[in-house]
Amino acid sequence: MTKEAKLEVGQKSQATDGLSMKQVVGHFNPLPDENYGFRALALAITGNQEQYKLLKAEVIAILNKKNVFYQQIFGNSQDNWFQFPEMVKLAADTFNRVITCYTLD
Repeated sequence: MTKEAKLEVGQKSQATDGLSMKQVVGHFNPLPDENYGFRALALAITGNQEQYKLLKAEVIAILNKKNVFYQQIFGNSQDNWFQFPEMVKLAADTFNRVITCYTLD
């Protein structure tokens, strides 16, 4: 996930060719640390990027619970954390929400 990525949680897009201006409710540039993906997720879900530790713990709990499935996707390396689209699937599974990510790419 790039630092400039936009993360929307629980919103459904009706557009077929990207986003309309009405659908963009804002943007967020998280602190550039190793937790920027979790910070973006925390802001989208709780409204506070500082809740990232709580959300990260929940994601890790689901990762451990469904270890066999996700190990096939990520392998054993945390270097693969918050890569598209696999991490988005894990976050959606953890929080039982639709999660859509948009990047500048």
